[in-house]
Amino acid sequence: MRFVKFIYNASSGNGRFGHALDQIVSIYQKRGYSLIPYRLTFDKDEAETMVDDIENFCHHLLIAGGDGTINYVVNVLQTKGIKTPIAVLPAGTANDFAGLLGMPDSIPTACRAILSGEMREIDLARVNDLYFVNVFSCGLFTDVSQKTPTRLKHTFGKFAYYFSGMQEFPSFKKLQITVTSQGKE
Repeated sequence: MRFVKFIYNASSGNGRFGHALDQIVSIYQKRGYSLIPYRLTFDKDEAETMVDDIENFCHHLLIAGGDGTINYVVNVLQTKGIKTPIAVLPAGTANDFAGLLGMPDSIPTACRAILSGEMREIDLARVNDLYFVNVFSCGLFTDVSQKTPTRLKHTFGKFAYYFSGMQEFPSFKKLQITVTSQGKE
């Protein structure tokens, strides 16, 4: 039997993947995998316990959550130097990264796609000391994303970001940034 660490954010996307939990376990078991669940708490000492058993015997990490959850886990993995492959279940509000990878919206269908798909490499970028896999944003976009209340996201989904964005326009200011990539600025 092969082991997979299943890291999930119970509050992502209004907990939508929780209803599919039994299906996730069943799909993986039928393919010869045993899931080791880990519920994210986002406590300051969590990084140690979340990844302490990954590299030695896990085939891959299965991450259920949205873009913020994926970003959080990727940063922990990079900080610890862990190179175990990751798979993403689209369980957040927007799921931009999962969409970029072509993941189906249905969690059971996404599980099957992961288990029958091929591994592929993706770019990993870093800003200062933080890594990201999909989108780098700053200023108004970051403020809107971070300030959008969870209850609004649960009620209106992606549209919640538009509502919050309209409230931020009066404080919109020009932002100066410098980007350096492969020695070019």
